[in-house]
Amino acid sequence: MHQDNHTSEKVVFKERGFQRIFEGIEDEIVILTANAKFYFTTCKTDENTLKLTLAYIEDTKKLVELLKKRINLLMETTG
Repeated sequence: MHQDNHTSEKVVFKERGFQRIFEGIEDEIVILTANAKFYFTTCKTDENTLKLTLAYIEDTKKLVELLKKRINLLMETTG
């Protein structure tokens, strides 16, 4: 019984660490998006640059989601 408790605590600890890592990345993505829109609004960049930047950010979001899924699968399979 004690071993099961210890194992579940390790899993919870890993999951929290995993969430913290990606929270930082997701926060950075929000900041990058806001900065891109701000620079466009203040006429420091043109519309094409804004579109390219937002497309890049969207691709980055997709990559982050893919990484999260793969890391979750890895954690599930390795315990």
